[in-house]
Amino acid sequence: MTPHALQFLASEPWALETKTLEIIKSIAAREWKIPEAVFNKKGERKSFNTIKRDNVTVLNINGVISRYANIFHAVCGGTSVEMLANEFNQVLNDPGTEAIILNIDSPGGQVNGIHELAEMIHAARGTKPIVAYVGGSGCSAAYWLATAADEIVLDHTACVGSIGVVATYIKQKQDDKDVFEMVSSQSPNKRADPKTKEGQSLYQAELDELADIFIDRVARNMNVKRDDVLKHFCQGGTAIGQTAIDKGMAHRLGSLESLITEYQKKRKTQKSMSEQFAINITGSASTPDVIAALKQQFPEAISTIITDAKKQDEPSALDAAAEIAQQCLDANVASMSASLLASNITKAEALKQIEDAKAIKNACAAAGIEASFDTIMADRNDLGKLIGTIIHEAQADKEPETNHHINQTGKQYAIDSTEIYAARRQGN
Repeated sequence: MTPHALQFLASEPWALETKTLEIIKSIAAREWKIPEAVFNKKGERKSFNTIKRDNVTVLNINGVISRYANIFHAVCGGTSVEMLANEFNQVLNDPGTEAIILNIDSPGGQVNGIHELAEMIHAARGTKPIVAYVGGSGCSAAYWLATAADEIVLDHTACVGSIGVVATYIKQKQDDKDVFEMVSSQSPNKRADPKTKEGQSLYQAELDELADIFIDRVARNMNVKRDDVLKHFCQGGTAIGQTAIDKGMAHRLGSLESLITEYQKKRKTQKSMSEQFAINITGSASTPDVIAALKQQFPEAISTIITDAKKQDEPSALDAAAEIAQQCLDANVASMSASLLASNITKAEALKQIEDAKAIKNACAAAGIEASFDTIMADRNDLGKLIGTIIHEAQADKEPETNHHINQTGKQYAIDSTEIYAARRQGN
């Protein structure tokens, strides 16, 4: 009689590390000798564990992975995609969980169901941080799941990789009776013989197709090209710790405890910021009460928000370019139009600056220094320079000053400051 575990093993393709597959085969082959003793010895089925530490939930993925919880777990240990998917969704929807750590120590497992679970994890990216931590083995199907997370963190001694699919075909000898198997003539490939070239080709094509999906998903999940996976991700082999990181198969080294602490600290930092900006209002406060509390506690921030909002509603100077240029011409300050249109200000601000410039130009004309208008306007945003410039330009109204200097011939010559300032007023 064919052992149940061995029959299950031979009926499915596996994304599993080779050594582990051999061990499972040897265990499964002995099942018929002590089926009840295995159950009694194990006492209970190993299942997926969830450990919550403050705002961080750790999901343990240990042992061989199969789609459903069944006798295979009792014989060989491990976890199931069924249980893992259920736990993952619960944690994902738990408002008290702010970060999820997939704690992986698995040689891989059954291909069936892994793609669906990996896609579920990948689709949850962005909902809350999801980090895969590998402290022991993260091989084959387990590595597939790890790549679906936002990040892969490895212990220095962790082993990852083994990308590929393997199938075992076992033909059991029947000791007690003859067994005949008939296949419909319309279905010659239903029981292809792996000992023939045709049978081998059929099985090989199926495994290659599954492996292509595996490779494509790893490339997408790790944000690398398919060729990079084929060339640098060990071609079905494995890499350890820093070597795996150097190859691009993981992101960084670390430990499970350091990861938990890292995300606990992030929560404390966020809590500290929320406390710092807490608003002192009662639970029954009305909208006007909330607005009043905000204005009282954060007057500068609210003022900035209101000002920015008003600016967004107002047209810019550039939007009213023709009007701004005409206003500059009418105010006889045409030289300002270029700078106003190049600046990121509103139309209202531009018009105000034109009015201010017009007033300054009139003041310069009254003081007899109209020719100095452009010089004064250049310093209008710096009060200190502006005052100095005005004083300097006003020197033109003083009594004539004659300074005597000696030229290169040794003779004295006079410089009349009145002439200099008169020339400046005329724009020369």
